[in-house]
Amino acid sequence: MSEFELIEAWYLGSQSLANSFVSSSTVIFAYIVVAHFIGKSLDSKIAIALTALYSLFLVGALGSRVPALAQLYDVALEYSQRYPDGVGLIEHPPLNLLYMVGLMPFVLAWIASICYLHFHIRKQTNSS
Repeated sequence: MSEFELIEAWYLGSQSLANSFVSSSTVIFAYIVVAHFIGKSLDSKIAIALTALYSLFLVGALGSRVPALAQLYDVALEYSQRYPDGVGLIEHPPLNLLYMVGLMPFVLAWIASICYLHFHIRKQTNSS
């Protein structure tokens, strides 16, 4: 691959990751808003069904992030090997760090939002 093609592959992987981030952030925000405003009035079965659908969507988003992160890593590695003097990309980061930075905030927000509905909002309903 030429230098241009490697930079383009990096760009496309970054765009895929950004699109996944935007869509999953929107869904997480919507879930938190629903939990905050109507979480107390939801029946337990509906709250569980809502959480199941929410989680199903986010599993798909998580599934699209892992290959995008792997592609970014592979492209950066190949670029640094072929063009050590190149200015297009920085030196490749460790894959574990890339996964941790790319996936941990997403997973933590997912878990925290579910805990917010089921252990904070729903607990207030059950204790009232």
